[in-house]
Amino acid sequence: MQVAARPGLGGEVEYGRIAVTSTAVARGYLPESPRGDLRDGTFLTSDLGRLDAQGRVHLNGRVDRLINVGGRKVNPAEVEAVIQGLPGVRQVVVLGTPDRQRGQAVTACVVASKGVTREAILAACREHLAPFKIPRRIEFAARIPVNARGKTDRLELSGLMATREAPGPHL
Repeated sequence: MQVAARPGLGGEVEYGRIAVTSTAVARGYLPESPRGDLRDGTFLTSDLGRLDAQGRVHLNGRVDRLINVGGRKVNPAEVEAVIQGLPGVRQVVVLGTPDRQRGQAVTACVVASKGVTREAILAACREHLAPFKIPRRIEFAARIPVNARGKTDRLELSGLMATREAPGPHL
């Protein structure tokens, strides 16, 4: 069995889409599927990650969660890690919301102590992220909705963000 990280997605050089090649992997779909995630004994997963020097896989998100900002891909996990590192931030979820000019805008939903400000979040993001990865919207919430499994309910969160009027850019 071989595991590899195929670069080209995620907007990050060191990460790629995880691919598994093995004799135990099917040769393809019947009937054939145009998706291309399973062919010739290789399964191209929806996971983003990297392999370290010892061959261990480190996952860093999923392809279906990437945010498309004017053709550039933003991995929400990268933005979440920067914001989560701020003192007083208890929880953060980053997602893409509709944007007329860029396709999607990076939006951060943050549960934090009273002293955490938009300005502090933006300053940290400017220090650690490329400009197109900086959230255009920051929404403070009392809680992040979860589904029956206890996982972030991204569908409900997206709906909540769509019902709120998007403020102007914070850059």
